[in-house]
Amino acid sequence: MKESDWDYHKQEGESISTIIKLLENYLEVKRTNEGCLADFLIRPVGTSADQWAQVQLKTTNKSINNQYIFGLKRRYPNCIILCHCVSENRFWVFRDYEVPEKGLGISARGKYAENEVLSHNLVSKLLSMYTSVSHVEQDIAMTPSSPYQRTEHEYRMKRERIFAHVNFEYPHYQHRRYDFIVNGKKYQEKVASRNSSMNSYHFHSEY
Repeated sequence: MKESDWDYHKQEGESISTIIKLLENYLEVKRTNEGCLADFLIRPVGTSADQWAQVQLKTTNKSINNQYIFGLKRRYPNCIILCHCVSENRFWVFRDYEVPEKGLGISARGKYAENEVLSHNLVSKLLSMYTSVSHVEQDIAMTPSSPYQRTEHEYRMKRERIFAHVNFEYPHYQHRRYDFIVNGKKYQEKVASRNSSMNSYHFHSEY
C-alpha cells in the first residue's frame, strides 16, 4: 500500500471516530466492511427495525487554493454523502444525486457551500435525512461486492457466532496491521481460498 493511501485510511478513521462521538447519543453507527457501497450505516438510537441509512464518507485534511477537494470516483446510489474536513471539523451533507460523479470541490462562494452543516447541527441533519432516504437491511449493506471480501465477511460472521462470548473490538479504519482486538491483544485474520485441482489452500496476505 502506498503511503498516501495509508494516510487517507488513517484520516478516514479519525473522521469516523469524530463522527461517532458526535452522533452516539442519537444515532447508532455501524462501520461497514471493506468493499461495501457505504462506509457506515446509521439509524436512530432505540430503533429495533432492521432499517439503516447508508452513508458514504469522503474526507480531506485542508483546503487547497481555497477549495476543499473530495475524491468521488463513482456514484453511490441511495447513500447520504458526508464530506468532512478533518483538521477544521467542517461538514457538508448531500443526497447521492446532488454531487458530481467524479471529483467534488467546495469553495466558500460555490454552489455547494450551502450544504455545509455545523458540527452541532449534524445530528439533526442526519436524523432528518434518515427519514427521507431508502433504508437497507444490515446484512445486505455489510456484504462486500467482491467474492474474496464476501468470504472474509462470511467467516467473520461465523467466528462471531461460534465465539459469541468473546468481545471482538474492531478498528474504525481499514488496512491496519490487525483486524481486531481481544483482551488488549491484536489479531490479524486471513481467510484461505481452496484450489480443488491442486488440493491446496491459498491465503491472501501483505503482512
